[in-house]
Amino acid sequence: MKNLIIAIAWCCAAFSAATARPPIEAYGELPDTRSLAISPDGAHAAFLTRRDGSDILAVTTASGAFMRGMRTDRVKARSVGFAGPDHVIIQASETTFIGSASNKYENSGAYSFNIKTDKLVQIPRLTKGGLAPQKGLGRIVGKTPDGKRVFMPAFTAPETGDASYDLYEVELDGGVARIVARGDAGTFDYFVNGGGDVIAREEYKERDKRYRLWARRGAGWTPILERQGEGIPFSIHGLTPDETSFVYTITDAETGVRRAFALSLDGASTRPLFVDANREIDGVLVDDFRRVIGVRYAGATPSYKFFDAELNADMDSVVASREGLSVSLVGWTEDLRTLIVLVEGGFMTPAYLRYDRDTRQLTRLTSRYARIADADVGAVLAIEFKARDGLTIPAIVSMPPGVEPGATPLPAIVMPHGGPEAYDTIGFDWMAQYFANRGHIVIQPNFRGSAGFGEAFRRAGDGEWGGKMQDDISDSLATLARLGWADPKRACIVGGSYGGYAALMGGATTPDLFNCVVAIAPVSDLEQLLREIETETGARSLTYNYIRKLVGDRRKDKEKVRALSPVNLAAQFKAPVLLIHGRDDTVVSFDHSRKMAAALKRAGKPVDFVQLKGEDHWLSQSDTRLETLRSMAKFVETHIGGPK
Repeated sequence: MKNLIIAIAWCCAAFSAATARPPIEAYGELPDTRSLAISPDGAHAAFLTRRDGSDILAVTTASGAFMRGMRTDRVKARSVGFAGPDHVIIQASETTFIGSASNKYENSGAYSFNIKTDKLVQIPRLTKGGLAPQKGLGRIVGKTPDGKRVFMPAFTAPETGDASYDLYEVELDGGVARIVARGDAGTFDYFVNGGGDVIAREEYKERDKRYRLWARRGAGWTPILERQGEGIPFSIHGLTPDETSFVYTITDAETGVRRAFALSLDGASTRPLFVDANREIDGVLVDDFRRVIGVRYAGATPSYKFFDAELNADMDSVVASREGLSVSLVGWTEDLRTLIVLVEGGFMTPAYLRYDRDTRQLTRLTSRYARIADADVGAVLAIEFKARDGLTIPAIVSMPPGVEPGATPLPAIVMPHGGPEAYDTIGFDWMAQYFANRGHIVIQPNFRGSAGFGEAFRRAGDGEWGGKMQDDISDSLATLARLGWADPKRACIVGGSYGGYAALMGGATTPDLFNCVVAIAPVSDLEQLLREIETETGARSLTYNYIRKLVGDRRKDKEKVRALSPVNLAAQFKAPVLLIHGRDDTVVSFDHSRKMAAALKRAGKPVDFVQLKGEDHWLSQSDTRLETLRSMAKFVETHIGGPK
């Protein structure tokens, strides 16, 4: 429990803050500011914001003076970034139906907005031919040196046979696109150097389980690296700053953590990068030309390592100045002299800050949640506990503002994350912070099977859906109760996606542990999940084999799969259940909640079912996200109340 003691010692001095009660809308609606980006020359910033119930793209000067604004309600704007000093790229998506309401996918795309002319165009725009229906459209893998064109891969509609994954050069003004490199149905990535030359592409053929890296040689392709086996062997992220090597990450066989390596452009040699045997690489940071500037390491708060030693020192100083908080590097100018960071955690509302490396000035730009003051934010602690089989489980705990852990046992929310290969960190979780602000203690266990803690921990979850993974979640509540932080007689389990599955399994397999169950977009029928993925991607696909490894084979392990499906365990529930599901969910079909609600009703169990019209898997719309939180708040308050 050493980490737990350290966390309490650091936080105790700040537990005197007075409790405030921002309105539920402050948490439930989309953030007031999100996805802030800085232009390559540092002269402008762009971000998504909410104004009078509408989503807006806002463009400002470097000093914060408003320049341009444009509504983005027609699509779901996901993020913004600059492709040059004058062009903002909006990444967006919309749920698209093909033929029938049951056949749908999340159709992604991109738009280019010229901040000088106010002209908006969708990219790419083809003058002839067409694109096949696809996910992932709008991805940018490089740009030309003049910043006027970008490179975008896309599946080209075939005249006959399978669609080919080709590379397009796209004009930012006008959106006109032309194919500059052709791939095939197995191609999944392209690489372009800073001069705008296409240099390589990757492919993986599921049928013969063969990976190839191809180098561009004139008008043709030459294979420079080949691997045979299940799955893509490693992840290539981009080029070294001098463009002499590829940068890839792979799980180290000895340490079990993800590490980075350089691969020569001819595929003949490799060398290690950012050597640290004990830290797991969580992300790779690349510039607009897809040159790698550094890596982000996993942990309760992120840490960084860069190719540039001076940048290492400067970023370390920024992180040290906000000790105990998460400092996420989210943007930078082309010369790397100005950095944009998002700072979040206990005792402060999330905020974007600008760091000038020349003056060493750190300036607050804007808060993500304008209606939530620093005093409204509860402490966020990183703890560890021992599961019943002795495995160490990391977890994140959110406290009510002004309340010290152990001062009094609090009503508890156990909130397992989705994925399940994801993990919770110190930060600002809007759902956790709402319940903490209303007087609950919230624990988010990083159960076995979570990412971020090494390959052994990740693979410990294989085959453990509803088993040891579920035990870890239950043990997190037992830990808080043993410490005197939580009242075990007033506890609710809440989760979305895989977390929704875990919430339902908690209600079914530990019916006396929780007073209520909230499942958002949950998987309820593993047999149906396997069947849906096999139908969509094929029995040989990486996706299908991955999920089969996690939960079992629906044919060979039929009884096990059925026994681990909450829809078949409705008779075991005691606690009331709240199901919430978007009708346009393309990840976990709406049918999972519909069937679960019907099963609970047949078993005579109390269940409420909130159907979110027009909502997807990620609660992307402000009104339905708020509807979700309002329904949860009422349900939780009814069944476990607030502090006594």
